Amino acid sequence: AKSFYQRMIEALEPLGDRLQAVVVAPDGTIADPPGHVLVRRRVPVLDLLPQMHAVVSHGGLNTVSESLVHGVPLVISPIKGDQALNGTAVAAAGAGVRVSFDHIRPAQLRDTLLALLGPDGAEPGYAAAARAMGESLTAGGGAERAAEFLAQTAHDND
Repeated sequence: AKSFYQRMIEALEPLGDRLQAVVVAPDGTIADPPGHVLVRRRVPVLDLLPQMHAVVSHGGLNTVSESLVHGVPLVISPIKGDQALNGTAVAAAGAGVRVSFDHIRPAQLRDTLLALLGPDGAEPGYAAAARAMGESLTAGGGAERAAEFLAQTAHDND
């Protein structure tokens, strides 16, 4: 994972006049980030998402869902588990781009991020698709609806 963080920093380095980035990484992973890149071990993601134009993530369901609910498109670089499926679904919906964790180079990562951002923040097509997916997730009813469904299913099987 450390090499991915390094590639991400290299991708972001020449973009200081264009964007400000927050990278969430374990302590000691990134030695000397550029001035426009804030590196923290933890951040209040839900507080930051309304201000963000894009998220680069490994594609865990929480980060993907929270980003989409806030209408934020994603660059997803899956490592394991459900991340590849999440990345494929986001890309298929046009709400982001899936890239290779092992093989993406800094210049490709930068180009992908810039394509997602477009000239003035989030590119309208990606942002609109992210908002649509987020609205669909919200319309599903979340944990409360899931609990109701499970309770009803249990009751029906009594």
